[in-house]
Amino acid sequence: MAQQAIVLSPDHLSAIGRLVVAVSKIDSLLTDLLAGFMRCSIMAAIITVHHQQLASKVSSLLALMKLGLGKPDGEFKKIFDLMNDAKRIADERNTIVHCLWTVGDDGELVACRFTARGEFKRSRKPYSAAKIAALSREADELVVNLARLRDHFPATPLQSPQD
Repeated sequence: MAQQAIVLSPDHLSAIGRLVVAVSKIDSLLTDLLAGFMRCSIMAAIITVHHQQLASKVSSLLALMKLGLGKPDGEFKKIFDLMNDAKRIADERNTIVHCLWTVGDDGELVACRFTARGEFKRSRKPYSAAKIAALSREADELVVNLARLRDHFPATPLQSPQD
């Protein structure tokens, strides 16, 4: 017997849309930050790293930051925390966007994810529209903080190849 399709509420759809837009901005800002840490032009960063998944960009940034700033403590801890927040928010966004929506025993919408890397796993996590909206607000705040960090780096001009 076929299961009836789950219909997300307008509030769910709106919150998911806001989250997707915010995480897209985070992804672009991470490319900007990689350009800053590598002291290369944004065009060079777009060519070399923009296609990477967000988690890979965070890993690259963390490695560059540890080389340039040292351990993630003291005055630089907040910068490292921003990177970890970006990864956490993106991971949660992926769960919300790539899940199979089901209804829990209590009637609440549940995000169900499946993985089959080496073994089959299923995870289930309830997501109210309010919870997704709160995550999108957190992502919007992270966008502001990452942009502030990015703005501390001087722009590196694109070097034209010599003839």
